[in-house]
Amino acid sequence: MDSRISLSHPPKILRLDRSTHGRRRRESFRIDTYWVMHLYHYRGSTLNLKNHDILLEPGMVTLAPPGERTVYQFPHANCEHYYVFFQPTRKGVTQTIKLVYSPSEIPAEFPASFRLAIRSFHDRPDQSRAILWTMLWQLANISAPQVVDGPDHLQPVHPAFRKAQRIIKMDLRRSLKVNQIARDCGISHNQLTRLFRQFTGSTVTAYIQSQRLSQAEYLLRNSTLPIKLIAQECGIPDLHYFNKIIKASFGVPPSQMR
Repeated sequence: MDSRISLSHPPKILRLDRSTHGRRRRESFRIDTYWVMHLYHYRGSTLNLKNHDILLEPGMVTLAPPGERTVYQFPHANCEHYYVFFQPTRKGVTQTIKLVYSPSEIPAEFPASFRLAIRSFHDRPDQSRAILWTMLWQLANISAPQVVDGPDHLQPVHPAFRKAQRIIKMDLRRSLKVNQIARDCGISHNQLTRLFRQFTGSTVTAYIQSQRLSQAEYLLRNSTLPIKLIAQECGIPDLHYFNKIIKASFGVPPSQMR
């Protein structure tokens, strides 16, 4: 099961919190104008979504599009999950996104990101929106068709290249080494380099830098996060160097992009 969603801009958040269900063993919901995303911490419950019965387990994530009825059968009275009601932008190209993700598909840091978004929601709503936007892109990248637009035509994507893309986009905060990415993808450094040349026309290092700059530009223009924190979020903790490459890339220092 999948749907289409626009991720060109951060979504609007209506509610973002954790909740416990199960006092009523059966509950039915329908939210007319908002998407709903859940991250579950329990097993044995059944979710009916689009006439499919889904057995829930800890770490599973589901999404329900606006107007879609969901029906839960709870096994006990202490079924906790994280949830968010959100409204994507109506502008931009839509992305394919799955509605059900098994725990093995979900990035290891996803629950921690969800918790941080919940903690930030009331005092730092811009941060929560940025975190949710990143999480949705992570899900969309998992859902993306395994095809890219190459130099001459559409071509199948090597699974190691797709995995490397996910590692880079999900781990921009940390120091990313090409050798380690290649090991994590189960291929050699040279093979990873060839794949990035084939599918992006650039090196792995250049791709990482472009992703860091893209994230920095968005956060500088669309959030109120301090510049020092933005630099850390983008994996460029040296503030002097961050200022230098932002000015070189965009023609103005970070303070003038706000």
